[in-house]
Amino acid sequence: MVVSLVIAALLAIKGRAYRKNKLDRYRRRRLELDQPRLTGADPRHRSDSQQPFFHEGAMLIGSATKPAMATRDRILAAAILRFSMHSYEETGLRDIAADVGVDVAYVHRCFGSKERLFTEAVRATIQADRILADAAADPARVLASQIFSRDGARSPDEVGPLDIVIRSLSSPKAASVLRAFIVEEFIAPLSGRLGQPGMQEASMIAAFLVGIGIMRTVLQVAPLQEPQGGELERRMTEAITCMMGEAGRHT
Repeated sequence: MVVSLVIAALLAIKGRAYRKNKLDRYRRRRLELDQPRLTGADPRHRSDSQQPFFHEGAMLIGSATKPAMATRDRILAAAILRFSMHSYEETGLRDIAADVGVDVAYVHRCFGSKERLFTEAVRATIQADRILADAAADPARVLASQIFSRDGARSPDEVGPLDIVIRSLSSPKAASVLRAFIVEEFIAPLSGRLGQPGMQEASMIAAFLVGIGIMRTVLQVAPLQEPQGGELERRMTEAITCMMGEAGRHT
């Protein structure tokens, strides 16, 4: 309990400066999200089959080369920015609708509810299906490498995998969505690779990755700042291999 309170306090302190920087980015991005509406672009002429806005473990919210995002994609992009800056309770569908310049009823029509929109935002930023697909040949090494996916220069338009998670830890509703998501879309599929019994091992791997990710990326604990390809990544790969048991030793 004491450890949890300390971590929560550290995250809150770290989050103040982080939120200020993201607020400036958000204001700039909101202008970009409004651009199709301000220039009179007809949403009926936009394609819903645009390529995903993903970049090295983070979600790239739009691009100067893709100004005509589908309205549904613009809503999702605005939601991701909101959820990455504010808690679940602080984020309202009316605010998201206003960011995009549509009626809140249209947001409901596209996503059904705030909970479902939050789920889609989490899915788009974490990209569990892509991670597991990439990990098919060498799961321990690929899973360990995810911790380093945000290293280097980062675009102001990118939202990392943990940005929404750390904003939602104190919300019972958001925690329920996050728990269901990680179990159904990461732990259970990974367990299927490990064989039975495998849910406990897969859960340990998920907890290990999230814990290291928060300590390294959010709290920026110095001993964990080593770049990719060093002793840290090697030890993480060994730890994940150990947690995978026989499945890890035979890949």
